[in-house]
Amino acid sequence: PIGDEGRLVVADVAIHPGWPAGPIDLGLIRVFASPSDIDIVPLCEPDDYAGATIVFVGAGDIGTGKTGPAGADGRMRMARNIVTLANEEFLLFEFDAPGSPSAVDLEGISGPGDSGGPAS
Repeated sequence: PIGDEGRLVVADVAIHPGWPAGPIDLGLIRVFASPSDIDIVPLCEPDDYAGATIVFVGAGDIGTGKTGPAGADGRMRMARNIVTLANEEFLLFEFDAPGSPSAVDLEGISGPGDSGGPAS
């Protein structure tokens, strides 16, 4: 059923058995009713990503390309990068140093604690 204010009612939640002890932070929810007024977003194919600019958003560890992760301060941040290779399992991107001709504005990557990555 649809709850108050048009919100969907959650029927069940499944969390990956490897979380929180492992690197897999995946969860699924099942709702009681299929929403009829929401368009389903199709899955992207790997070819859709090659050469695409991706955006990382998270509140995980901060750091630099030289020093690596340096802890988290709870602030939400973002970075951008270019996908250099995409296949059924991976999106490959490289951190380009500031000032590099291949670096994009806000060049960066996701880091520890940026749950749900790698990109949107």
